[in-house]
Amino acid sequence: VVVNNCVITNTNRGFVFTITTGGVISDVIFSNITMDLNRFDWFWAGDAQPFYFRITRESEWNKEALRPGELAPGKIRNVTIRNIIAHGKGSSLIDGHPESWIDNLTMENIQLFLASDPAAPFDNAMHALRIRWARNVKLKDIEVHWEKPALDKWQSALDVENVENLQLDGFAGRQAWLDRDLPAVAFNNVADATIRNSRAEQGTGTFLKVAGSQSREIYLLGNDFRHAKIPYQVASDVPAAQVKASDNIAATP
Repeated sequence: VVVNNCVITNTNRGFVFTITTGGVISDVIFSNITMDLNRFDWFWAGDAQPFYFRITRESEWNKEALRPGELAPGKIRNVTIRNIIAHGKGSSLIDGHPESWIDNLTMENIQLFLASDPAAPFDNAMHALRIRWARNVKLKDIEVHWEKPALDKWQSALDVENVENLQLDGFAGRQAWLDRDLPAVAFNNVADATIRNSRAEQGTGTFLKVAGSQSREIYLLGNDFRHAKIPYQVASDVPAAQVKASDNIAATP
């Protein structure tokens, strides 16, 4: 599947990948696309988010108990998204499944702009971009911009949980609120990850916070932390010596 050179306007979602009855979504490229997204009435399936991936069983989708003989969760793999400018109102959610992780996801040269809509009937946004249950993830040259009007519930530009083999290269962003103790980038149970050539934006408190007993082998290389009060924090539940930093630029005391 290839989608190229498109303009998406006045819709409630950009790209949606949902699997509920098994099957595979594979070998997909999205490129050279602009989006301007809005919320509509509560019964519209969407939150004005640029990206929405979700893998579930049918029973999970219907919020029911697991049925005997029910199909295993489907798969999402080999997806590339590049050269995107997206103005949205909701969090971009990229969720695999605890039993079926998204495999081989590349997102490159993406500008995410997030704003609230006081007139909307609901607003569930929290992080600009969230990724869960995925492996072999490449994020390159991604920028997050918080716009007005702002929402009190906003937190991190990037929230990553249960991800293996992550490359974060050329990321630029900060937490949503300047005066709150929130990280620009949050890792929870992330393994084998490298952050390089990334930049803390003006007003960044903590650039990276690492948590989770499964977090390991996280490297910060050649990043610009001059505008971060704290380049990175490591929670007490992370095993010792699993976060290493080298050749980064820190703020001058």
